[in-house]
Parts: sequence; C-alpha cells; structure tokens
Amino acid sequence: MKSEANLLIIDLDGTISKQDNLVAFTSFMVFRKKKYNFILGYILFGGLKLKIIQNTTLKKLYAYFILKNQEVKLMNKIVDEYLSECFKDLLNKDVLNWINNNIDGNTKKLLLSANYNFLVKPIADILVITDAIGIELEERGGYYTGKIIGKIPYGSDKITITERKFDNETYKNKIAIADSKSDLALLNWVKKGVKVKSNTSSGLTEFYTVNNENKTDF
Repeated sequence: MKSEANLLIIDLDGTISKQDNLVAFTSFMVFRKKKYNFILGYILFGGLKLKIIQNTTLKKLYAYFILKNQEVKLMNKIVDEYLSECFKDLLNKDVLNWINNNIDGNTKKLLLSANYNFLVKPIADILVITDAIGIELEERGGYYTGKIIGKIPYGSDKITITERKFDNETYKNKIAIADSKSDLALLNWVKKGVKVKSNTSSGLTEFYTVNNENKTDF
C-alpha cells in the first residue's frame, strides 16, 4: 500500500540516547539493585571494546548467561525504575531537537535498535514513538529462557527487518538517523541518512548527511 507519509528510522544507543542503555542498565542492576550476576556484563562489554567479540555475539551471550531465568514481570518493573531515574540524563536533547525541527508531522517514526525489547519499547513509549523493534527474547512460564528469537537488528539486518515490518507499505521518503559504523548500510539505503557524532569539546552533537553527492564515512 503506497503512503504519502515519510518513514524516519531512529537508532537508540549513541543516537537518541547519549550512551548504550544496556551498559547503563547493567550498572543500575549491579550498583542499585545489587544483582551481582550482572557483573559478567562488564566482561562482555570489555570483550566488545577489545574487538574480541562482536556486538551480536555479546547480545547472545548476555541473554544466555545473564538474562536466562530472569522473571519477565520483575525485569519490566526494574526497567521502569531505571528509566525513571536514569533516562532523562541519557537522552540526547540535540538529536531530539533535530528531529523536532527537521521532521514534519506526516512522518511515521520507528525506533530500531540492537538492544533488547524490554529496554527499547519502554523508551519508545517515553519518546511517543509508536513503532519499536529490538531484540526479542524467548519467554517460557514468565521467565526468559536465554534464547533470542529471530534476527538481531544490527548492521544490514536492520534493512531486512524494516522491509519485513513495512512489506505492505511504500513510504514517500525513508530517512534514518544513527551514530555507528554498523549503521552505514542503513544510512545509505534510505533516501536521506543522517550520522550523528558527539563533539566532546563543545558537548554538542554534530549532524552529517551521509548519502548525498558528497558522501562521508564514519
């Protein structure tokens, strides 16, 4: 079905959020909730930083070794507490202002992230974004099994997942905003891709169009 609306695809961690929410949530679990099994997350994050493991591998290991057997209702309650206490400070207001100033009301928004749905969807609710896709975790008897269902929205799989979600809708224009090198395929797939980069000296976020006549890279 052809639509006269535009579609804006928004990355979460490092884009509309200044930091990785899984890292911040892990710290919240360890230091505020005293859930010390989450300390293993720091080892995984270190492996990612040292390029020993890939992002998708980290998410699979985190799901199996940390989230397995966690009660879904309890996790959702703790996520609400985390967002209430922490997300305001993590929100990148520069990106939010860019969206408000550059995206009109005739635009459907999709929050698309390689983070878990228990974080992605409540954040989408806070930002009043109706569509959100993250990592879907398998549940059994009200607990996480440690397994991931389907593809992880990472790299070129973000394109596949977006196409699958909107397979019966054709949007006038597709726009994407993201910060990571892994999102370069997505940013070049849409009509207009916008890369965000935090400027540590000024504390402001810079914006670059990546898929125009003068392409830039990360």
